[in-house]
Amino acid sequence: EAKANSDRFDVDRLEQWETNVSLVLAGAANLFTLWILSAEAIAYFDSRELAAYLQAVHQDAENGKFLSLTALWAVYAFGLLAIALAKRSRLLRWAGLGLLSVPVFKLLLVDTFTVTLNPRTFTLVLNFHFLTFLVVLAVVLFAAYLYWRQRQELLEGERYVFLALVVVANFAAVWVLSAEALRFFDSREVRLGTDLSSAKNLSLTILWAVYAIGVIGAGIVRRSSRVRLAGLALLGIPVLKLFVFDVFLLEQVYRVAAFVTLGVLLLATGLAYQRYSKAFKGFFVGDST
Repeated sequence: EAKANSDRFDVDRLEQWETNVSLVLAGAANLFTLWILSAEAIAYFDSRELAAYLQAVHQDAENGKFLSLTALWAVYAFGLLAIALAKRSRLLRWAGLGLLSVPVFKLLLVDTFTVTLNPRTFTLVLNFHFLTFLVVLAVVLFAAYLYWRQRQELLEGERYVFLALVVVANFAAVWVLSAEALRFFDSREVRLGTDLSSAKNLSLTILWAVYAIGVIGAGIVRRSSRVRLAGLALLGIPVLKLFVFDVFLLEQVYRVAAFVTLGVLLLATGLAYQRYSKAFKGFFVGDST
């Protein structure tokens, strides 16, 4: 009987010891898997570089190497988050969010400035950088949806993860769309051999205004005062840009076009608020979901 109790004690100690080891092994397994997949992606584009005889092909291979890693890490992070939410593991959820932050920051702060697209062959939206952004955006939005669906089962400190993911998704969208607009006019400058600085500045002003009005519209449809307030705050940025910068930087034709376009957009927003008067009255006291 004493021997049986001793064996039982050893088993209990072994199980307690293995609890920590399993976490280390799981982390090592994920790191190893991600490392191998990243190495495979790099090797694939390196093989294309070896066969490249033109500089353009070489640059495409470099771009593919950078952007494929961003997309791969984002998809892998989403898979880890989905498993963590299904297993109700708080540690895995935070690990998945930490891993997801890497491709998001890489896309915004590294890929935007490192990836060089050929202006002569640039195609608006239909390019590797924008497609990678769509992958990352889809991952962030799906992750936000999973957190929203299981919001009742989350701990107190995780209640704001959904809101943070939505903010990140919108910031990334505005950032990449702005970069895409600038690349488009850069390519037009190379092809036409002319200066389009005014067109660049005007495109950013209109883009930000249209996006802000879209957010306000979503807030009206969702009856969310927080979303409407966020949209109005975002709308203040292009308005401020127009009166502080554009009025001095834009050529006369573009300046007039900016004022007219922004005026029409603001008027349309005002009419929308008038049309949905109940939503307007409930802006500060309405549902803040």
